[in-house]
Amino acid sequence: MRPLRWATIAGAGGLALSVGLWLRSLGLFSAAAAMIALRSSAVFFGAPRGIAALGFDLPPLPILLAMPLATVPALRWDPTLAVLVSAVAAGVAAWWLAGSLRALGLGAAVSVLVALGVAVSPVWLYAAAAGSGSVVASALLVAALRLHRRWQATGEALAVLASAFAMALAALARYDLAVVGCAVSVLIAVGPRARPQEPRDERPAFAIAYAAAILGTLGLWLVTTGLVAGDPLAFVARASEAVAAPPASQPPYHVLLVVLPALAAAIVALATRRATGTVLATAVVTGCAVAASVVSGSPLSLDAVVPLVPLTALLAGEIVAGRRLAAPALAVALPALVAAGALALAVSSDWGEAHRAALDELRGRAAVMWTGEREAAAFIRARHGTVLVDARVDPVVALLVGSPLLVDADGPAGRVAGHPDTDLVLVRTPTGRGSSEVTAAEWPTLYQGGVPWARELGSWPVSGEPAEYRLYAVTPVAGR
Repeated sequence: MRPLRWATIAGAGGLALSVGLWLRSLGLFSAAAAMIALRSSAVFFGAPRGIAALGFDLPPLPILLAMPLATVPALRWDPTLAVLVSAVAAGVAAWWLAGSLRALGLGAAVSVLVALGVAVSPVWLYAAAAGSGSVVASALLVAALRLHRRWQATGEALAVLASAFAMALAALARYDLAVVGCAVSVLIAVGPRARPQEPRDERPAFAIAYAAAILGTLGLWLVTTGLVAGDPLAFVARASEAVAAPPASQPPYHVLLVVLPALAAAIVALATRRATGTVLATAVVTGCAVAASVVSGSPLSLDAVVPLVPLTALLAGEIVAGRRLAAPALAVALPALVAAGALALAVSSDWGEAHRAALDELRGRAAVMWTGEREAAAFIRARHGTVLVDARVDPVVALLVGSPLLVDADGPAGRVAGHPDTDLVLVRTPTGRGSSEVTAAEWPTLYQGGVPWARELGSWPVSGEPAEYRLYAVTPVAGR
């Protein structure tokens, strides 16, 4: 299995890295990759430095994994950091997925082929190539479910504890997976016994340990955010601001990738006549994705459905292992339908837009991705001053400006702007994603010229939003 292991890792990870580097060579990258690169580099080289530079608008694990790469000068302030992390995670996820399918009874070659099939699924491939932290979370989720199944089969205490550790790390890469972990701990407590000789008090003890590992890890993160930001729940509000999107209607095909895994989970539950960790994980991820879409009034986020791609492969494997339904037909039909839904979703998403922009550039037409951000950053860098950029809302501009020009507005924007070392302030008009919660609330009259210390230097459109950037020079005015 060792040669197949390295072939799986190299195939899945190399494919994601190749696509990611190709898009990066065209100057195309995602806002998520920009944010991860910005935060990981700012820990060492930004202002401020240290743990405050991590920010609390993204789960910390992808940033922590990218931090060692930020010490390499060629990668500093570069979204390639996030692509490297997600590509490695994609390769490891494929290996763990193949191992999980092998443990279910599939042949080695078939398991590897299914894992590589997941690697080329459009949603998964775009997420990995774009540096999404959901790929890291999904890899750890697959590992946790694999170890949980191993404990069910063998009763190894080390397996269930390792599963809890993997699930806790997954929750640090994607917060909603903490709910998955709690659901699995309940399954451990009340699920049917797989081994007659199992001690009566073993399951409650393991369930408590499982939940404690996940909640304890998140609790430590709450303490950290409380000490640094003064508000232990600050990351919740800031994360919602970071992922907020303008209200939009929900096309029917956006629901397709969620409906199919939910249907597959129901089929597995009926076929095996009991719930499994994979079924619970699929149901919880599906529910969180739908709930986020309903609450925000926006189409399903591509990141929200990334874990459903490997989960669907695991569900298909469980159907085959159950052999209580028309397993061969389902094993072929469900992944094919999910791949079709993934393709429809990918080509209609933001990353699909990035892909089309890259193809347009190859055909000789100009790509439109981040045009306003590039122009604004070039103008700022040409002035050689210190600029205030709210990196929670405008990570792409902050990344393109880079250090030492960046002053990160992680505190109230008005207080930071009043610092005597601030030469420029970049804000956006009070429309579009997140702006009304940040700069517009601080300076409600800035856009009408009502702030005496601000002199407008230029404006540029915000990519993909009905807003524009405006750059102001900070003039020496008494009382600023």
